[in-house]
Amino acid sequence: MNVSRLDLRGTISPQDKERSDFLLIPMDVPSGVKSIVIEYSYRAKDTGECEIDIGLFSPGRVDFPAEPEAFRGWSGTAKKKIVVGERYATPGYLPGEVKPGTWHIVLGLYKVPSCSCDYAISVDMRGFEEEFAHRRPTSTLVPAGGPSWYKGDLHTHSVHSDGDAEVWEIAEKAREKGLDFVALTDHNTISHVRECLEIEGPVKIFPGMEITTYYGHMNLFGVRKWIDFRARTESDMAKIIELAEKYGYIASINHPKPDYPWLLGNWEKVWVMEAWQTMWEYFNYLSLRKYVELLSSGRNLVAIGGSDAHKIRHEEGIPRLGEPTTLLYMESLTEEAFLDAIRQGRVVITSGPNGPLIEYEAEGNGKRAGIKTTRIIARADKLRVKVEGGSNSLLLFLTARGPIKVGLIEDNLYTKDISIMLTTEDFFALPLLMDPDFPTDDPLSEEAVVKAMANPLLLKETR
Repeated sequence: MNVSRLDLRGTISPQDKERSDFLLIPMDVPSGVKSIVIEYSYRAKDTGECEIDIGLFSPGRVDFPAEPEAFRGWSGTAKKKIVVGERYATPGYLPGEVKPGTWHIVLGLYKVPSCSCDYAISVDMRGFEEEFAHRRPTSTLVPAGGPSWYKGDLHTHSVHSDGDAEVWEIAEKAREKGLDFVALTDHNTISHVRECLEIEGPVKIFPGMEITTYYGHMNLFGVRKWIDFRARTESDMAKIIELAEKYGYIASINHPKPDYPWLLGNWEKVWVMEAWQTMWEYFNYLSLRKYVELLSSGRNLVAIGGSDAHKIRHEEGIPRLGEPTTLLYMESLTEEAFLDAIRQGRVVITSGPNGPLIEYEAEGNGKRAGIKTTRIIARADKLRVKVEGGSNSLLLFLTARGPIKVGLIEDNLYTKDISIMLTTEDFFALPLLMDPDFPTDDPLSEEAVVKAMANPLLLKETR
């Protein structure tokens, strides 16, 4: 039977949006409640685009940044009905004890038209919990493997946010495509983390979270504990980054380009960037320009890639899982090695699971550096480059002083020793594999097409 029922209605105006991007609606939950069922709808009063997100906090501190223990879920606009119970919760939400006290529905005021927006919410607090379907069993455990290049996708979504696939389905699709791992970065929630950790092979699913604000997106890797995403200002984002560092997470600014630009600053506090999202032609030249700008300022910024795939069960259009593919040189196929490879910049981004791989080693003044080891060296007079699967591609190294063309690659296995002079005045040497059918004189131009890129050699004084 129902312990209590609420019907909540209201109007959100542009002035409400100006004051805050989030509206907290308190509700008292009495003792004896085993599950809460929420349904909501919204519409513009007249004409205009109206989008209202939804989430839920249990009793606790809910002002930004809310305490992690108060978080019970977030679904954006992906779900209009939400169930939270002791044993089961709608994906995006966390099951567990339904404690008596003041809970809060949080509405995200994503798009509010000038005519305002009406919302209606019904809440059923039930003294029972309905039967729920068990998730598919996990895969069979496989050996973690030894040092190697492992293929993965660092930006994906599941039914725990606005994707169409279960966690196990993503693992199976990744296996079919030849990937070794996937980072699952659902929007503003950690409800997928338990399932990620239960997938034992042959594909590893590493838990992440996409901090999805109305002013830019950021992926976190190594996630266990929820972090509040409700940033509106640069100082808000600085608090999120500080919390991520406190918890040992890796933060990466996502796809800095037109559709979802990054407007929250703090570039100096973040050392990983998604430089390639979905197919190259989708404005990735702008992300590469930003990456090169930061390298030219002396930053040691690690470049990663990710598809941002949402439709994985029923793949259609773009983005597609594994496009691009990010290769990490890892000591083993474990989360610890995964995080360490990103921290060290042992990263190559390529067009897909069968895309080219670039490796390099540098020598100078009796010292060595390379993509598999340290990437920092003060001076280089020799480079050894190896490219696999890169036939009919132009290899070049982009530095702060301009591009250095190595030549056209005609074979699928290419190795070359290059006499070169690189100093600290070059700042970096960024290996790029270009499609020669498109302009290559300026690799940062809109017309240029990149097939693969490796994280750069950094020309810095070392002690």
